[in-house]
Amino acid sequence: MDQTIHIWDATTGKTVLYYPTRCGWLPSFSVLALVWSPDGTRIASTCSDKNVRIWDARNGENLAIYTTPADWIPDLAWSPDSRLLAVANGAKADNSIQIWDTVTGRVILTYSGHTDSIQNIAWSPNGAYLASASNDNTVRVWNVTTGDTRSVYRGHAHWTTAVAWSPDGTRIASASNDKTVQIWQPFASTVESFV
Repeated sequence: MDQTIHIWDATTGKTVLYYPTRCGWLPSFSVLALVWSPDGTRIASTCSDKNVRIWDARNGENLAIYTTPADWIPDLAWSPDSRLLAVANGAKADNSIQIWDTVTGRVILTYSGHTDSIQNIAWSPNGAYLASASNDNTVRVWNVTTGDTRSVYRGHAHWTTAVAWSPDGTRIASASNDKTVQIWQPFASTVESFV
């Protein structure tokens, strides 16, 4: 609620840097999502003010601000090469994922297909696919280059809240308000669930 981002020394527990974000419409809706780029140089954060902010992880400088069409952004995910940033737009009127090129500052693709709010997104280890968990009870796997839906998993009986790839990129774990975590294969000819 103090609208700051802190970087801590994991060994000593001391604050190394802190960024005053000065964002969000309400004090109780300050920083909603935060993710470090895989190369360790930048941090992306979101607030409830339609904006995604990119910070220099070494000195706290605000490098860029991207304005989204959504009222809030529940999740962010960097591509494995630290160039692209996936942004989950949380407003029910939108339900899209935007892919930002952080070098050019442009949206290069928008993925649409979910019918309710997106809760969580994750890049595949090879960077070719993006998985998204939604309140429409599904998980979608997107082709990053084309934006096409590669597969849709409908094994959950309630909102899907989290998604994670296996290290080899062949399976996905998804969590849901139906109180299950399910492991499944997105590239099988028929999607199988391993509960």
